[in-house]
Amino acid sequence: MDTEMLFKIFNTVAIVPWIWLICLPKFKGTQWMMKSQFFPFVLAVCYLVMMVVSISQMDGGTKIDFSTLEGLMAMFTNPMAVLVGWIHYLCFDLFVGTWVLKDSQERGLSHWFMIPILLFCLMAGPFGFMLYYLLRLIKKPVNQELEEIKEF
Repeated sequence: MDTEMLFKIFNTVAIVPWIWLICLPKFKGTQWMMKSQFFPFVLAVCYLVMMVVSISQMDGGTKIDFSTLEGLMAMFTNPMAVLVGWIHYLCFDLFVGTWVLKDSQERGLSHWFMIPILLFCLMAGPFGFMLYYLLRLIKKPVNQELEEIKEF
């Protein structure tokens, strides 16, 4: 199977759980997925398999070098290596998205706040995580005040 077809397959596999997270947050399947981290795990397994395939396809002259930008760029001239990198993004962004939604539900945050954050987790994972972290920081003092009032 060529890398373009694999790219389309992985994108399709990854978008299904994102649709569930954004549109069906209370759906039993979404809740199960968040608890089990099933889809990120599947992507992680695929990542490992594709990484092994990518390394085996490199010619003898291609040096694996993560220590320099030039070395990294040389590795990513191989379409399979780029695909492996993309699966890495798909896996980690989905992991963060599922964690963010699960944590927000445990904290009782409105899903309406979470929709843009989840979209940012999908498209720009670290930025989406940062937004959620900031929301938690803002929300935390309110929660602490409520707990103190309950104890009083």
